Amino acid sequence: MRDATGVLMCAFTAFGVACGLAMESEDAAPQRPEAHVQPARPSSGGLARAVQDTVNAAERRHERPCDGGLAYSHGRCIPCTLDSQCATRCEVLTGRCDPEGWCDLDDHCAGFEHCDDGLCIPDPPQTASWCGLPDITFAWDSSTITTGTRQRIEAAAPCIERSGQAPVLVKGHADDLGSEEYNILLSERRGMAVRDALIAAGVAPDRLQVIAMGSLEATGIDPEGRAHDRRVVLSAP
Repeated sequence: MRDATGVLMCAFTAFGVACGLAMESEDAAPQRPEAHVQPARPSSGGLARAVQDTVNAAERRHERPCDGGLAYSHGRCIPCTLDSQCATRCEVLTGRCDPEGWCDLDDHCAGFEHCDDGLCIPDPPQTASWCGLPDITFAWDSSTITTGTRQRIEAAAPCIERSGQAPVLVKGHADDLGSEEYNILLSERRGMAVRDALIAAGVAPDRLQVIAMGSLEATGIDPEGRAHDRRVVLSAP
């Protein structure tokens, strides 16, 4: 709670001294640039509500979001009740935060992304890795196979199946932010999601070998570069 306390003090300073600070400096702790975290803002509920918004924002900056759309609060993952508890927005009926990179239109995404099934997906590279299938890219902190991605996998599956009995390596990747342990698990989920989609499209399961690379080969140093680190690559052994 040291980080949240530091920001809480800044909040009191902001309102008591009007210094205009509501967050710690960017040097205080790293954040995921593609998370699109909204800064804390004063609310109509007065100082107490504004301070709580600040603490919520601080916790979002210093902790990876909870699984399943739950909100992180005071060391626990709980159902959300307010938008200020989420990096995106809270679906009050379900108590879940919308996923990072949530969108309705391409205009809601960065210039190097497109909106697919409500998620901002990095545009696939122009180069193909196997049977015309480019690297398969994913939304931030996600292993979801969207409709557009599934269609590309299904289009390439017959070629992959006809390519013989040689194994196909399904390498899952993550960007360099977050712990290596988490990124290994995330890259494994991405690889398994692609494997399952290939099997559903007709590729023999025993040919597909998933390898979780984590952030071992991550090269991105900015939001666009890190977006393209979130990928699965098919290759020969």
